[in-house]
Amino acid sequence: MMRFFEQFPEIFSVMSLRADGTMRVWSDPQRDRAAHENRKNFFALARIPSQAVYGVLPVHGTRVAMIEEQSPQLIADTDALVTTRKNIFLSVTAADCFVVLFYDPVAKIVGAAHVGWRGVVANIVVETIRALCALGAHTENLHVAIAPGISQANFTFDYKEFIKHFGIYRQDKFVVPSRQRGMVHVSLQGIIVQQLMENGITKDRITSTAECTYAHPEKYFSYRRDKPKDVEAMIVLIGMRE
Repeated sequence: MMRFFEQFPEIFSVMSLRADGTMRVWSDPQRDRAAHENRKNFFALARIPSQAVYGVLPVHGTRVAMIEEQSPQLIADTDALVTTRKNIFLSVTAADCFVVLFYDPVAKIVGAAHVGWRGVVANIVVETIRALCALGAHTENLHVAIAPGISQANFTFDYKEFIKHFGIYRQDKFVVPSRQRGMVHVSLQGIIVQQLMENGITKDRITSTAECTYAHPEKYFSYRRDKPKDVEAMIVLIGMRE
């Protein structure tokens, strides 16, 4: 498993890898049997009780849910979670989309957001920051970790659609031409980092990796690379231990 926020001993934050099996959460229990067993085994390996893990069924939207002990363990139509509670673990699944993790070590608040290209356009990162601040966090104290996602080299997008959705002002920094006519390569991670910095989180408090989910089939699931009938995904967890 991959770890995040290791500089904070009170934080437990990890990501599953392909070897751990698919962790995709489905609303249909019949489709979720294998992934349910994989998640159960992964939580046991991480020494986290399954009942302490809260997750989302993401829709590439902007809804952020605040989690408490009595919250549903699976929340539909939601792309980000935040909590002030200890021994609660927020979870997000992804397979090329980015998972952006937040921690305010002063206010003791954590958050996790599922961020694909639609989430980037919809500003789910900004909505998550707002939700964290509404609970008492301050942007000058927030630390962020960005889990692996698809790299610019492997993420192609129709140029006209890029201008339509992302706006022309982003094209110089985050777009390079593709060999495919009419297509460009887009740095979603670059745009995410810019959104974070535009909202008061300095670069020295943002940790990310250059590893690409698409480029490492031995390590990560990738929807764009594999195009499976049933999406396979990794899970990312974050929580504060007592």
